[in-house]
Amino acid sequence: MRMDIITQIPGSIGIGSAVLLSLGLLFFIIACTRLRRRRWLGAGGHGLFSITLLAIALALAAVGFNLHTYQRLTHERDVAEISFRQLAPQRFQVRIHYPDDKRYQELQLSGDAWQIDARVLKWRGPALLAGLDSGYRLERISGRYENIEAERNQTRSVHALSDNPGVDLWSLTRRFERWLPWLDAGYGSATYLPMRDDARYRISMTQTGLIARASNAAGQQAIDAWH
Repeated sequence: MRMDIITQIPGSIGIGSAVLLSLGLLFFIIACTRLRRRRWLGAGGHGLFSITLLAIALALAAVGFNLHTYQRLTHERDVAEISFRQLAPQRFQVRIHYPDDKRYQELQLSGDAWQIDARVLKWRGPALLAGLDSGYRLERISGRYENIEAERNQTRSVHALSDNPGVDLWSLTRRFERWLPWLDAGYGSATYLPMRDDARYRISMTQTGLIARASNAAGQQAIDAWH
């Protein structure tokens, strides 16, 4: 679905997983053959090795699926354009356009402002020296109220902007940081601006995080009035 994913990681994870899966199946067949011939010790050894290879192959495949949800971050790039149509006081119809894959998403938000959150994965150490780029993934969009009491008591609206298949690599890296020294998931990023009828904003991702800018007069007027 995404053509600009982290393709630099050697065809690697996919190929490695396929190779290990093939070897695991081969050793499983050998184990079954020895079992039929009542060579218990040999069957047990090959069976255990087969299970180990298959488990590693499945783990690699799960990591690969999750990694493919992140897009490469090499320079500032537009990641979404968001527009608003007011339905009622503090209620808006939202349309999100993703320029990379020409995809649209429509949803509704409650509140006075919107916020988009993203996850960022950075390579470090040998992986960074090898030239691997950082990756990002838009995570969710939510509505915000300016009034704190309203934020606590009014209807909340939150929508996912991406899937999270396989192993959650970002959470795994944060939890086991000492065991994954070549990956940095130390921070996420968020940006927020006011909602207003007919307002439109462009969201960009930079090496330092998300940035939102008005892309029409209504959006700029909303920002000026907000500040």
